[in-house]
Amino acid sequence: LRFNPFQHFNNAIEPFCTGLDRNRSIQRITFCTMDLMGGEIFRSLRPFLKNNQTISEIEVEQCQFGDGSAHQVSLALRGCSKSLKLFRVVDNQLGGEQSSEIIEALKVHSQLKTLDLDGMNIRRRERTALATLLQSSTELCELCLIDNSIDDEGVDILVAGGTLTNLSLLDLSDNSSISAGGYQTLASLLEYPNCNLGRLDLRHNNMGDEGALIFANALANNRSLKRLDLESNDITRVGCRSLAVLLGNINSDLEQIDLRKNI
Repeated sequence: LRFNPFQHFNNAIEPFCTGLDRNRSIQRITFCTMDLMGGEIFRSLRPFLKNNQTISEIEVEQCQFGDGSAHQVSLALRGCSKSLKLFRVVDNQLGGEQSSEIIEALKVHSQLKTLDLDGMNIRRRERTALATLLQSSTELCELCLIDNSIDDEGVDILVAGGTLTNLSLLDLSDNSSISAGGYQTLASLLEYPNCNLGRLDLRHNNMGDEGALIFANALANNRSLKRLDLESNDITRVGCRSLAVLLGNINSDLEQIDLRKNI
């Protein structure tokens, strides 16, 4: 089911959602480039989300939240059936308090497999809430935090819980505030004996040669990572050579390194 800006509900939203509540087969619901009407649509959808035991994916992309929308989204998530496996919020220009409220609500969904929170303005308060969420999300496999102003402190908070090693995919692209210290902390995950990380995406982060060397050293004996994305990171030939050696290292199972658009 996809809601888009060409659908004008106005006074019809309540009867539409009442009829939708009888449905038990919809597995995916997407809200795309639309006005969420102060969260009214999520308030009306709460019975449907609670009673539909097959709903597995909720996506909110480039929507106008406005006052009250984040609160209604959080209430809908708290009451949503435990069949939810994927939650994606992308490019909605949320404020910190709005992001925090949604993250807090997701704690009831320990069964989540994929969590994609792009451009959600995740700062100190939201990072702490996210770290707590990760500790309770025991089945989470994919975590995407693109363009969230994450810095070294943010990396420390996320890594401290030790749960990132359970992921198969971690995407921290477009978080250029991370410096060498943060990359050192992040690279330490790859040295854990129980690390399951198969893909690490760090595009557009300006890490330079220092960051590249940090990951080259950390990956020397890592057997889980298959793909490392480092596009547009100001890496020179020095850093590229140190990473290229990994592809011939018998102690590493790395299959692909993306070094496009570097120096």
